[in-house]
Amino acid sequence: MNKFIENNKLWIELIAVLSIGVLPDLYRATMMVAYPELLKIDYPENYQSFFLISRSITVIIPIFYIIYRNEGSFKQFGLPRIRLAKDFIWGVALFIISYILLSFFSAIIYAFMPKVVLSLDTESLNMLFTKPKTAIGMLMLLIGLLLNSFAEEFVMRGYFIQRFEKLLNSSAYAVIISSFIFALYHIYQPMIGVVSIFVFGVIYSCAYCKLRKVWPLAIAHSIHNLLIFSTL
Repeated sequence: MNKFIENNKLWIELIAVLSIGVLPDLYRATMMVAYPELLKIDYPENYQSFFLISRSITVIIPIFYIIYRNEGSFKQFGLPRIRLAKDFIWGVALFIISYILLSFFSAIIYAFMPKVVLSLDTESLNMLFTKPKTAIGMLMLLIGLLLNSFAEEFVMRGYFIQRFEKLLNSSAYAVIISSFIFALYHIYQPMIGVVSIFVFGVIYSCAYCKLRKVWPLAIAHSIHNLLIFSTL
């Protein structure tokens, strides 16, 4: 009976975190799919930076509070004391490994479906992610990318994997479900992009199951995002 009550509380908590950390992004992505013209709007220069910063803060703070009230400890959610040098090395290593695996995956897709890869609507994505033209704009974008990378890794890997493992008694299910959720709110991208993000999620989720730390994943994710924005 106590186990049943505890699980019910965890499911309620999980729904609350989904509502805060996923549903707003899923709604935004769904609107972009339903109304493709939203991807072609000429957004202000610092729009994406403001969005990343504000969205990350409104995700991190409430979920931190939920964990603090219910658990009191962040360590089991992948946030032990940061070891800057060690975590940075692990982060760089994870980025290199994930970059190689994702490149290999893209090569396989291109070998069998070259038209799918060549038909990506990169122009729309370039308009959505506008590169700043000023130093302040670049600084804001950097802060936004760092915060967004941490927020996503903290919620998608640190929180969801821990909770799904506990509720489903399976790390494999936790990896698949968290990766699916991660890919779901990126549906505004072409299908090959969504599948790639799912693979990205699986790689990072497996790394989290091994390391049990969010910091290296956030570092690797930040490098990945910076690389993408540098090519726009």
